[in-house]
Amino acid sequence: MALGTFNANGLFYTNYNPAELNQRSFSNMILRLFPNGSAPLFALTGEAGRKRAKASTHGYFTKHFAITKPKVDGAKVAGDTSITFDSTAGIVPGMVFQVPATRENIRCTSVTSSTVAVFQRSFGGVAAGAIADNAELILVGNAHTEASTRPTERSMAAVYVPNYTSILRNAWALSDTARASLAEAGYNNVAENKLDCMTFHSTDFESQMIWGQPVAPVADAATGKLIHSTQGFIDAMNQYASSNIQTAAATTNYSELVDLVDPALSQSTSKDAMGRKERTIFCDNLAMKVFHDIGMNSADVNMTIDSTTFGMQFTEFRTYRGSFRLLEHPLLSEMSQGAGTGLALIIDLPTVGVAYMDGRDIKKEQYDGSDDSTGDGIDAVGGSLTSEFATEFHSPPTCGIVNGITAYA
Repeated sequence: MALGTFNANGLFYTNYNPAELNQRSFSNMILRLFPNGSAPLFALTGEAGRKRAKASTHGYFTKHFAITKPKVDGAKVAGDTSITFDSTAGIVPGMVFQVPATRENIRCTSVTSSTVAVFQRSFGGVAAGAIADNAELILVGNAHTEASTRPTERSMAAVYVPNYTSILRNAWALSDTARASLAEAGYNNVAENKLDCMTFHSTDFESQMIWGQPVAPVADAATGKLIHSTQGFIDAMNQYASSNIQTAAATTNYSELVDLVDPALSQSTSKDAMGRKERTIFCDNLAMKVFHDIGMNSADVNMTIDSTTFGMQFTEFRTYRGSFRLLEHPLLSEMSQGAGTGLALIIDLPTVGVAYMDGRDIKKEQYDGSDDSTGDGIDAVGGSLTSEFATEFHSPPTCGIVNGITAYA
């Protein structure tokens, strides 16, 4: 290479520079591509309530309101006062029941065993009549005498749901040379590496919320250290509300869809807003397409001559019992390689929570190159994100799962 040469015509052209001297201007940032969906990657985690966990074993309590509905065991005639039931659990003296077939009201005077109770017949204007076997009586409140003694106490049992925390850790690292290098596209290598770490951490968190299974503290076979894991939504539904897991037929229309989602609306919680039943459905791309097809064929779409757009995008549908907000979850679509399996998770969001251990709600750590000289001396910089949390699914009976929503009828 000749040194000290001159530009012959005095004009400076970019091609006079060596290739590496010119900063390329193809882009000033990295374009990130994510799985498609109307919900973010961490949708369920982001909408769950936040609490504090005090230990790695993090169980919680839930109550299910029980209405006394005794079922008669053996037919009775008008004169019978002692009635046998499958169980007298929940029946106390003073309760009034109605026989649906005859509208006769009967009042309990005593409970003599776990299956037998004594009644005052025709407690009201309807005469005593026959009571059929397997008749399910309707509770009509209770009636007590003046100056009565304290009635038999009643309460609902709280159910303990065992669960444990999960420790999620994700790290970022790059050589110190890479840290010091200025990227031609204009972005910072360290910031970019950290952002990758944050993305992995949030998606691992969300995946645990959906597919995780509980593991009680146990010694890890490889290291001997304790390891434990928290429960995900799908496993909680299989354990506590399997009757709310439905499978669609080969094709699904609106009427069939109502039947599939209806079990999730059969109960309400104390956290329902003004009694309005609303659920959020996180689904994959195939289920979302079927919801769209059902909407297009169940609604009237009118167009005028001056319309310049066509088509519909449905974000909610309603049934006679409540409403369902529709969100395509990118993880559900991505986990099936984008093809979709027709999976829909029906979630009562106010009843879902995440409990973090103190100081471990996305704890940030930095290694080599930090101010306090921590690390192992490697010529690199890095760090990690650590979260320790337990999931809480307080009300599986108000949630549901529908599998196989693959085609519109």
